[in-house]
Amino acid sequence: MEFSRCVERMTRMIKETTEQQSFERASQILSGKENTEFMDSENSSVTLDPKDIYMRVASNLELIQLYTTVNQQLVESYPRQCSALFRRTTTSLVGIRETLDQLKVQISFKHDWFPKNKPLSYWEFFNRFNLETEKKEQAVNVKKFFLRYQSPIIPQTEENLRNLQRLIVLSNEFSRCVTRSIRSCCCIGGNDVLFGRHDQAKIILKITFEGQQFDVVGPHGNTIDCMFFPCTQKEQVVIEQKK
Repeated sequence: MEFSRCVERMTRMIKETTEQQSFERASQILSGKENTEFMDSENSSVTLDPKDIYMRVASNLELIQLYTTVNQQLVESYPRQCSALFRRTTTSLVGIRETLDQLKVQISFKHDWFPKNKPLSYWEFFNRFNLETEKKEQAVNVKKFFLRYQSPIIPQTEENLRNLQRLIVLSNEFSRCVTRSIRSCCCIGGNDVLFGRHDQAKIILKITFEGQQFDVVGPHGNTIDCMFFPCTQKEQVVIEQKK
């Protein structure tokens, strides 16, 4: 549920900052402190700085990318294990990912990550951090990026406004799917579960840690589902599954 709230807040932030180009408004939405009239004096002073906003959006995109990849693999490889609700949720996520990559932005600072005169999408800008942080040689560039960082501007072109409307529709659809899944949790079928599934976890472990799945025959003929995680990249480990 929290994931869908994050996507919803991000969508609302994109819509309202496109209209107002307001850093303060972006901070209010992402921090969940929109209704300022009901805040106490302590909470009303809490705002997100530009780096916090960037990191929250980058985290949202990382999750969208992860579950888009994982869920698509499940739908393609195990179609019978994926219900209509699961497929609809995955379609919404894929659409959100594609729309964010079509939403164009403009930046007012220079950085090696973003070549001058090259069109830049919302996805490319906020996901670049996720692509570069694991590279040690990019540490200086990461620091330089945040020293120069300024919030991007989303031009109000016809194409951007169309993509924005599509993003709102997809975000609402994703939120409805998640809500339906939670409300039905007492009688929901295993194939309707959207997150925290065993088959999702296996794919995530394979992607994140290069895990290799194999089976071990246990007592009384039971099969134990195992996964091997290599601790080095110097050697190639091949697991032969005995039939």
